[in-house]
Amino acid sequence: MNYTFFKIFNDLAGQHQWLDSLMIFIANQSPFIIAGALLIVWLRESIFGKGHYQQTTVILTAVTFLLTLIANSVIHLFYWHARPFVTHRVHQLIAHSATESSFVSDHALLAFSVAIVLLQRMKRLGYAAFAFAILTGASRIFVGVHYPADIIGSVFIASAVGWLVVNQEARLRPITAFIISTSEKVIALTPAGKRISRDINK
Repeated sequence: MNYTFFKIFNDLAGQHQWLDSLMIFIANQSPFIIAGALLIVWLRESIFGKGHYQQTTVILTAVTFLLTLIANSVIHLFYWHARPFVTHRVHQLIAHSATESSFVSDHALLAFSVAIVLLQRMKRLGYAAFAFAILTGASRIFVGVHYPADIIGSVFIASAVGWLVVNQEARLRPITAFIISTSEKVIALTPAGKRISRDINK
């Protein structure tokens, strides 16, 4: 069944150049898109916001992703699954190492880690993040480097860890406070930070 659903997605590859290009772009660039979006959220509150709710949310997404990567590393110690292109003839649109386990997807872990945390703390942005996470997972199947089960596994891991991290936010406050304070000091030393400080104090 896993391979059957994989073929449904992957057989769409090679039929429309615009779709191939879009899926290749998302499959390769989704971590940078997500990082850029979180950076905007961070800087927006750092410069214009009052309080640190959004910055704390960004930190919680990072903690969630880090813990999911650790969980994935533990999984790899006990379970290894070949990539689709290793055992089947597929439409492989991007290069990928054949020695890495397919289960689970790191790209999907990142996307769903961010989405699950945002859904709990910033719902409107969370809905957009969840839609993008689904698109990220679908793109990894489309280009031939992951099975649907790899993405579903990522969803379950990110959901469990994301829920746990958000519910332990109070215990993480010393860490989040230190990171936010350090960031503010660094930003204050930049030319843009000094200019904003002068404008505020006028």
